[in-house]
Amino acid sequence: MKKITLFVWAAIIALISFFLFFSVFKAETVLSKVKTKPVQADELPLNEKYSNKNFMGRSFKDIPASEFNNTRISNSCFYQKPPKIDADIFPDGMTGVEFEQCNLDNVKIATGNTVKSTGWNKSTNKRIKTKTVEGKDEDWIVDTNNVYIKKLSDYTEEQISE
Repeated sequence: MKKITLFVWAAIIALISFFLFFSVFKAETVLSKVKTKPVQADELPLNEKYSNKNFMGRSFKDIPASEFNNTRISNSCFYQKPPKIDADIFPDGMTGVEFEQCNLDNVKIATGNTVKSTGWNKSTNKRIKTKTVEGKDEDWIVDTNNVYIKKLSDYTEEQISE
């Protein structure tokens, strides 16, 4: 009876070891295939304070430009609701900021800063204005002359991010 119990325990331990080995091996294989964004030598440092956050409707005029200058802001929302168009929300003198994967709709971006608009990490910087149609308010994309181009709800998700 002791030999059978010992054999059963040995078999259980062997089986567990096999599954652990297979799990680790499988995880390493999967992780080795994961594609990551290559780091560029000239890439700006990530501004962690202003990345990966929702700042919808906020203004940063009272914050020193030095908190932003020469950094990269990623995956944040700075959207300003209509009727604000070209809202000047960033501090005067802010330069060298690169926005990637950010919602900057209705936000004015000063010269000397970059809004990534192509590739996997593109941002949006549309001008959106509310228009009353048949008594109902609808959001429309407008051009620089505030001419209504197209109703926002007519765009697909992919078109909206362009």
